[in-house]
Amino acid sequence: MDRLEEIRIRYGEASDGPWECIETPDYVEIHVQGGKEAGFSPVALADETYNANFISHAREDIPYLLSEVDRLTALLDKALNCAAYLAQEPGGIWQ
Repeated sequence: MDRLEEIRIRYGEASDGPWECIETPDYVEIHVQGGKEAGFSPVALADETYNANFISHAREDIPYLLSEVDRLTALLDKALNCAAYLAQEPGGIWQ
């Protein structure tokens, strides 16, 4: 299993959300809606708001990044296929 597959599995296993951050005087609680409770349940604590924002937005950010990896991989595959074709053409520019 490659790293992208592992990321896709972790993403698929995580709660759908929505996720939210609740600031307290000492830390930021990260809550997620769903699971056994009908409301929001705390799932993590973060020492700074920027860490909590990173965690709570991962549910939206990771699928976007994975789709970009898929899109760019498909473009790269097309470019490599085109380059391989051009390399085989008699008198082609890559010979």
